[in-house]
Amino acid sequence: MVNHWTMEANPEEFQPEKGKHRLPVFRIMAILTVLAFLIVLPLFYYLSTSASGSPEKLFTAIHAEDIPADGGIAIEQEVDLASGFTAAMTLFSEENYEEALVAFTDLIKTGPENDTLACYIGLTHLELKHSDTAIFWLEKALSVAQPGIISEKAQIYLGLAYTLKGDFPKAKEIFNLIAGNENHTYHNEAIKAEARLLRYIEREEE
Repeated sequence: MVNHWTMEANPEEFQPEKGKHRLPVFRIMAILTVLAFLIVLPLFYYLSTSASGSPEKLFTAIHAEDIPADGGIAIEQEVDLASGFTAAMTLFSEENYEEALVAFTDLIKTGPENDTLACYIGLTHLELKHSDTAIFWLEKALSVAQPGIISEKAQIYLGLAYTLKGDFPKAKEIFNLIAGNENHTYHNEAIKAEARLLRYIEREEE
């Protein structure tokens, strides 16, 4: 008599069918892949388009097309500055901004406050994209400068510094003020810079 309770079970009877659970797994993976694609693609598009209009990119566009980097001043225009000013200005004119900043900063430590020196410390910080420090020194230059090229230079580049910082209302205010003054040395530059800034703001508001 055969004892059915003691019969050995066939191991194959309890093995899952090969490939039985693969289809759902592959289907889930496919769905996740599609979802990831649908999420990542719009995000990539957003980041790529928004990056093109970021404050730094806008600053670069205005700086390249509308308000080019200042080339420095002629040495004969040096007034009441320490003897090291000539060397510092030469470094600045050669776009050696890191060393120029060191030289200008040494001068301001030992010499009296001067609108030209304050302006060029601000301009050097601006070229190095130090927006807050550039704003500080350009505003200082404006506060002590007499009407003339230095005050006008500090003013237009102050608008550029606020652009780099991302303070567009303040940048627009400065560009608009200069654009409305036909006698300002940077009148035309301000008109173009303001127009580019307004186009940026309009795109951001869409």
